[in-house]
Amino acid sequence: MQAQARIAAGEAQQTTARRVRSSAPLFCEVQDWLFDEADLLDSMRDREWCDTMLSKDIVYRMPVREVVGRGISAGFIEGVYHLNETHGTINMKVARNETGFAWAEDPATRTRHFVSNLRVYEHEDGTLEAKSALLLVQTRRSDTHANIIASERHDRLRREGETLRLFKRDVYVDLTALEVHNLAVFF
Repeated sequence: MQAQARIAAGEAQQTTARRVRSSAPLFCEVQDWLFDEADLLDSMRDREWCDTMLSKDIVYRMPVREVVGRGISAGFIEGVYHLNETHGTINMKVARNETGFAWAEDPATRTRHFVSNLRVYEHEDGTLEAKSALLLVQTRRSDTHANIIASERHDRLRREGETLRLFKRDVYVDLTALEVHNLAVFF
């Protein structure tokens, strides 16, 4: 049970992944990719993000956190998600927002993605793992209160042609209860 909880929390399984140092060109490429992604999302260019940065077989999840005692588990409920998306469902969300009839997102939520604490690993199969801290600031309409969601992201990237594309993202939020109007934004 504890092993399953650790895996559900995103702890690295025993692999032969090689840590990529921050001075390496590969690290810089992944960092630039993450910064470009944040810029697209913060600029409300979701279609461009979906079409140019995501793999067609993407798995995009946000597991539900639970409060547990120290050492009992990693604090995530196995198989239960706030978000459990595929390319098809992500594309539908983007297309819905493009219609002008997505009332929950009109006017659109404004976001700011602060990506930090990046660690990059290269796996034997050539895929890359990027673990980063994300602070997402979300504002709506003329509200004077911003939603602030802190999380850790575990991303898997691979080359498709000349470009890196995201084929797996797990977002581990720090909060046990999300006080947001909707989860229509991308993390």
